[in-house]
Amino acid sequence: MTLVLTEVSDAGIAMVTDSAISRIINGRISRCDQLEWRKLLWVPHIKAGISYWGFIGKVTRQRFDEWLEYRIRSSSYNDLPGLADFLAQELNDACKNRPLGNDEQVGIHLAGYHEWQDGVRRPVFYHVHNGHCHVQWRQHLKVSGLFAGPPLTIQADPVYQLAPRGLFSRNDDFPKASLTLPQNLTALSNGYTTRNGDFATYILISDAIKLACISLGKSPGVSVPADPTKLGPRLGYLKMLLEVVSHIYKCSTMPRIVGGKISSLGIKPNETRLV
Repeated sequence: MTLVLTEVSDAGIAMVTDSAISRIINGRISRCDQLEWRKLLWVPHIKAGISYWGFIGKVTRQRFDEWLEYRIRSSSYNDLPGLADFLAQELNDACKNRPLGNDEQVGIHLAGYHEWQDGVRRPVFYHVHNGHCHVQWRQHLKVSGLFAGPPLTIQADPVYQLAPRGLFSRNDDFPKASLTLPQNLTALSNGYTTRNGDFATYILISDAIKLACISLGKSPGVSVPADPTKLGPRLGYLKMLLEVVSHIYKCSTMPRIVGGKISSLGIKPNETRLV
């Protein structure tokens, strides 16, 4: 298990990952290594970022970062959607064109700039994976006294709901084909964030931090992140969230399936790289 975060906004593209790799045998976590694997890769050919999550050992016995880097160096793609399609095919070839087990999820985040329906280059996010997953919350707790205002409802006791595993495919997550251009532009201005891996725990922690930042922002002259219109502060904020999650894993009784080195990558609107 791991944790990967990708945000697209008017400010640019922000991607953050940890470096932990977990080994699972017979459905149980046997070892959690924080080996500083490269989970965040730059694609210079098309100026894009890639991260990955899930049961990567089911795809290849080779180190997955090395497997992915070799494919990035290929000349089999010329743009962002071309790379997404190419990676989907490579993943299927590696799995002998057979679906993995129903609980064996693998996904790749792929973000860069590409033309929208109006021909303007803006942030685009593709998610190459082998089946959808969402979280179902079994408890909703009323908590009062943490912040000014009425009691808060906090979700707890998450259960992952998995769709049947299929072949790997390109999922056009953003912009969304179901939305109009003005609706997608509004979503972009607000910031569209995708998280995968052990994302239920991340949601619980990050939502609490966001509430604290909102409270801090009510003080004159205080803003968290410092300037939401700029990529650097947004990237730093996303990295902070993952660092806090990693530290909570480290000081808790939870298996350290998230941790190690936190890496970040930003792509500015002029398509230059920010690290």
